[in-house]
Amino acid sequence: MRNKQRVVIGIIGISLLAFSAGCKKKVPAATVAPPPPAPAKAEVAPPPKAPAIAEFIAEPGTIDRGQSAILRWRVNDASDVEINQGIGAVSSAGDRRVFPDNATTYTLLAKGPGGSATASATLNVTVPPPPPPVTAPAAPAKTIGERLANEVQDAYFDYDKSDLRDDARSALTNDAGWQKNRRVHFTASESEPVTQTASGPKELGGGGQ
Repeated sequence: MRNKQRVVIGIIGISLLAFSAGCKKKVPAATVAPPPPAPAKAEVAPPPKAPAIAEFIAEPGTIDRGQSAILRWRVNDASDVEINQGIGAVSSAGDRRVFPDNATTYTLLAKGPGGSATASATLNVTVPPPPPPVTAPAAPAKTIGERLANEVQDAYFDYDKSDLRDDARSALTNDAGWQKNRRVHFTASESEPVTQTASGPKELGGGGQ
């Protein structure tokens, strides 16, 4: 009798276990999320280019003082361009006429996001020699009247005396010396120039003693 009870209890227990197992909900297996995608690499912008001076010249390279020359330039990748010697800011390409009095060196400075650059151009100036000195024209030859008025002195006498005054004696002495040391060739007209030949006094007397 006890054995039968045990068997019945066992069957009931198995049935209950089977029933409870059927009533339990099936839990789905947990899913693993995939890893996130790798971040995209950011594109790095290339560094800005440094300014490049393609051309900076003076044409012609040598001038005479008073003449002019042309400065010519061309710059790439620059935001600011300037030239010294009083020219100042200019465009990235162009030309400028200059009139230096002496040899001059011009310097171009180009600036931009990528840096700066410089270039120089020298303009030589030839200075002409000074003009020859002006020769004063020769003084016109004096007439006989001008010569007598300037070089011969008058001798004055007292009308009531027979002896010479000191001033008259001095004037006659000077006039005699002027006449002795110069030969004067008179022309037909007093207004024409006088030709003279300077010579020393002649010795008096002839041959040997």
